Amino acid sequence: MVDALRELVAFVKGVDDLGFRQNPLLRKAVLMQLVIVGEAGNHIGPALRAKYPAIPWADIIGFRNYAVHGYFQMNWEIVWRTAVEDAPDLLPGIESILANEFTED
Repeated sequence: MVDALRELVAFVKGVDDLGFRQNPLLRKAVLMQLVIVGEAGNHIGPALRAKYPAIPWADIIGFRNYAVHGYFQMNWEIVWRTAVEDAPDLLPGIESILANEFTED
């Protein structure tokens, strides 16, 4: 999740809404990273998700399902807002979970 979020943030850095809408390669790259984030979130066990209720797990997984099953009706405005508003806000929380739960001994 961390790698996908970091890549996603890097992909949209310096890009505006119009640039995003006019670049199909960028749109697909961003969407793929969001799918990866959602898929990874879906593989996190319920106990760990319950331990971090501030993370919007259901929204993360739900977006993945929307992206995978509704691709031909994709609302790119939602993808854009998710990429530039939600993903950067989510990254520190996921990084914290990784640091707290999966330390190397």
